[in-house]
Amino acid sequence: MLVSAIAQYDAIQSRNNAVIASVHTSENMMNTLSNMHNFAGEQNFGLLHDLDNQFSLEMLTNSLKYKMACLQEEMFSKMHKKELENNKKSVNYLA
Repeated sequence: MLVSAIAQYDAIQSRNNAVIASVHTSENMMNTLSNMHNFAGEQNFGLLHDLDNQFSLEMLTNSLKYKMACLQEEMFSKMHKKELENNKKSVNYLA
């Protein structure tokens, strides 16, 4: 029972970490766009394209991590409820 509760907590923590990583990636994207004039006065479209690909990949990775953590949390929540029900059935209250 304790193992499923700890696993559920870890899944929640993973979900929160994925959200925070997505926020940081979004901030980095916005900072890059706002500082475009720092590319030596000219638009280096190759560099911007590479940065866009990198940020898009990070966002997709964080989205996948978030979805997996949500599924893990749901799975461990169901496991925890099932364990609680089994423990209630197995306890002998007459003793």
